[in-house]
Amino acid sequence: MSQEELVRRQRKIEAFLKDETIMQALVDLKEDNYIYFTGAVSSDQRVTAWAKAQALADFSKELLRIVDAGKRASAEIDKAEKNAPARIP
Repeated sequence: MSQEELVRRQRKIEAFLKDETIMQALVDLKEDNYIYFTGAVSSDQRVTAWAKAQALADFSKELLRIVDAGKRASAEIDKAEKNAPARIP
């Protein structure tokens, strides 16, 4: 994947994470899952709730990984542009 594509994905995810509706939905999912877990009467229900919690955590980690990769790519692009030979008009 190109550096420019990584930066594009980073900006897209950052905009996604700034959306209040999206963030509230993620908070609601986590809270609902916590309530489900604490109200579980069987180990199967607790395992299901734990798996959902892991999926939500993994989703959040992946979003942050994409943002981090984009930031690194942006720094590489800036570095390459800074070190490029000067153009004569």
